[in-house]
Amino acid sequence: MRSLAAVLAMAGSPLLAGTPVIYDCADAALVVVIYDEKNRATVLLNDAHFDMTATVSASGAQYRARMGDVQAVWWSKGDEGLLFFEDAGGRELSRPAGQCVARPGAQP
Repeated sequence: MRSLAAVLAMAGSPLLAGTPVIYDCADAALVVVIYDEKNRATVLLNDAHFDMTATVSASGAQYRARMGDVQAVWWSKGDEGLLFFEDAGGRELSRPAGQCVARPGAQP
């Protein structure tokens, strides 16, 4: 797993401009989400990053990135969030970061 310092250094990159929010997840994952003002978010998890676009959500905020036949989905509401992957039919395939909670003072 990437260290917090390494993740924050990546988050500070000029390529990732926006407001970073750090989430601690129940499965010990650390997720950093950088929200910009153009309805986009970059999600950092370990050595992976996903450049996502906001999509319609019945509740909360949802961002998606297509990767071939699979979509990465970041969903958040208030200070909670989760990252999962789904197939083209909308069936959840895996959840690498679930039950995530933003650190105090975060502004998603």
